Amino acid sequence: MYNEDAGADPKNHHRDLWDTYEALAGFMGAQLIEHPFPQTMGSLVSLELMTKFHTSLLAERLLLNSGFCHEAYCILRLMLEYTITLKFILLLPEERAMRYLDDTSAASRPFDFDIPLMADETHMQEWLRIIEHPLPGCSSPLEAGDLLAKSCKLTSLMLETGRNS
Repeated sequence: MYNEDAGADPKNHHRDLWDTYEALAGFMGAQLIEHPFPQTMGSLVSLELMTKFHTSLLAERLLLNSGFCHEAYCILRLMLEYTITLKFILLLPEERAMRYLDDTSAASRPFDFDIPLMADETHMQEWLRIIEHPLPGCSSPLEAGDLLAKSCKLTSLMLETGRNS
């Protein structure tokens, strides 16, 4: 039986998180608009990954607003991969940025490293619980509020990483 309360607008259940989420998405969009033309390979890769992250953030918002938590969880996983990849590249920007650009033109997934190794080097191991679930079934271990909270934290981390590039 359908429960009308369960189908109520998800924004009403997590108003503070939504406000934070919207503010971070707006701030990231503004930062991308104001981003100077990339002068180095590291800043070029930073701009590319931040743009992919922002686009994913907007897609995740649409999915969460529509009640598709499982699909939003899949997008959150992509956003996490973008963040870990950027942090990893910025540790050795000249070497890794060039390699990233070469690999992305040849393959759909950057680097021959795996995400857990990059997370280890970037001190993001605590985030790996998000991506431990297999992608094909993509059953979300998180509810909408958890997804919003994780997305807000991850967006803040990506903004900080992008600012430092």
